Amino acid sequence: MWMGGTPPLGYQPDGRSLSIVDDHAEIIRSIFRTYLDLGSVRLLQDRLELDGIVKPVRTARTGHLYGGGPFSRGELYAILNNPIYIGRSVTRTPATRACTLRSSNRGSRHS
Repeated sequence: MWMGGTPPLGYQPDGRSLSIVDDHAEIIRSIFRTYLDLGSVRLLQDRLELDGIVKPVRTARTGHLYGGGPFSRGELYAILNNPIYIGRSVTRTPATRACTLRSSNRGSRHS
């Protein structure tokens, strides 16, 4: 269940869930493949820049455009560590800020 906010690259809100944006998802797949080949986020960043792969321009709900620039190392680390890209969703309770990981295909919880 999608609770709002900025969706991860490769997804767009679709009611209370997320749907895949094919063009953006291909960038994410390319990032993972290239990282597996190179084994280094610094080298990954260099390769993406060399290949001209930049963050796609997206539109916020407010109409503000963002993206279009190169990926920073921090953004690449965030993408590579995002549980959504391996089929898990993250929910946080406001009172404790604790994270609960849920497998999208099993519904089991891990902490």
